[in-house]
Amino acid sequence: GFSLSSLVVPQNVALNSIGFTQSTPFVVNGDALVAGSFFALQNQPGLTAALNFNNLTIASGGLLSTVLPTSSNLANAFSSANLNLNIAGNLINNGTIATPGILNAFVGGNIANQTMGNIQATISAQTLNLFSGSGSIVNSGLMSAVNAINVSTQNAATDLNINNTNGIMQALNGSI
Repeated sequence: GFSLSSLVVPQNVALNSIGFTQSTPFVVNGDALVAGSFFALQNQPGLTAALNFNNLTIASGGLLSTVLPTSSNLANAFSSANLNLNIAGNLINNGTIATPGILNAFVGGNIANQTMGNIQATISAQTLNLFSGSGSIVNSGLMSAVNAINVSTQNAATDLNINNTNGIMQALNGSI
């Protein structure tokens, strides 16, 4: 299948990935850096975007979103309903990760949502499901869900360690 060895989306550049689902995911075998905007879109409504990375870093000011931009002139492109992130290594977010539905982040290593400077790091969804293989979740930004935030390790024998210093974890209508 299709895969990239690495990916860099520079500032002021938008990448539209269209039609990547669980059966045909977007795959980056190496490191990915998003300093611009990465839109995970679909060619029909109601589908879940699937993105597979070795390590993923969203830079301060960077955006990973499943919402079709209002300024888009893409024909037959739709917002993805949900987002599945499968990351073998670490997820480092200093920017924004947003989906209108469920965000499932299966991360083999550490999850870090860290504000850098005056731009708040944000991970938001209807429901956030965060699974850390190392058991380490660091949040100095905003983790926001409408319904619930669920955090866990990928292995019951691994301790879960959450450092939420200067961070906000909020489930507006649900639980954490």
